[in-house]
Amino acid sequence: TSIKIIPSWEEAQNALKELENNSNINDEKFFVRLSDILRLYIEKRFNLPATEKTSEEFIQQVRNNSVLSDEQKRALESFLSTADMVKFARMTTGQQQKQDCLSMAGSFVSETIPQPVEAS
Repeated sequence: TSIKIIPSWEEAQNALKELENNSNINDEKFFVRLSDILRLYIEKRFNLPATEKTSEEFIQQVRNNSVLSDEQKRALESFLSTADMVKFARMTTGQQQKQDCLSMAGSFVSETIPQPVEAS
């Protein structure tokens, strides 16, 4: 038997699809799960410790990293601040906001899939 290693972006995309199919869960569970998917992906993909950090520590780390574009950094910051408001301030969101955050996460993962380097 062979063990298939699933790349971090594939793992993240599968988890996002699963969450999208289950998006009728309450806001807090939704944002905790989405935040976990993104943090785990970033940790595996960019080798940045993300799962054990507060959002503030994580954002600081992302800001200081040159791997991500400014737009990607802003999208992550915006998402994390929304997720924290839902998780800690009990803010409620609508289905559209959940969908927007899912789309942002999906785009983020797609944009950061490593491109094969062509031999010259």
